[in-house]
Amino acid sequence: MGISTDATLAYGLDLGGGDNDFTFEFLDEDGRPFASEYEIPGWYDEDDGLNEAIEQRLEELGAGEDITVEVYCSTEYTSYILAAKDFTVRRGTALEVDTTVPEDADAKLAAAVEALQIRFKEPQRPRWLLVSYWG
Repeated sequence: MGISTDATLAYGLDLGGGDNDFTFEFLDEDGRPFASEYEIPGWYDEDDGLNEAIEQRLEELGAGEDITVEVYCSTEYTSYILAAKDFTVRRGTALEVDTTVPEDADAKLAAAVEALQIRFKEPQRPRWLLVSYWG
């Protein structure tokens, strides 16, 4: 088994992670940040990984249509993007992409953020993000 190096181009919101802090904070049922940065909502089982937990939560709430969670950085320091459209290319491969943003992408991303009860620490808008993954 070798090491893979991938590149992903995603239209969405950077959730951060990895060596850096997450770019968001979880909110409680009243819309306030948890008292401790180490508190997490009941739906997030850290053993499952954030990407799986988010996708499952969005599916349960019916808010995840056409929204995926893409990972970047590395297996040891995983970072995440909440994406409405994405492309991944493997090492040694070229991929032609259509960067037309789906008409309702921003609204779907906003609905996903609201359903997940998260708030970004700094304002973010959906945009194209080019990231790499090594692992």
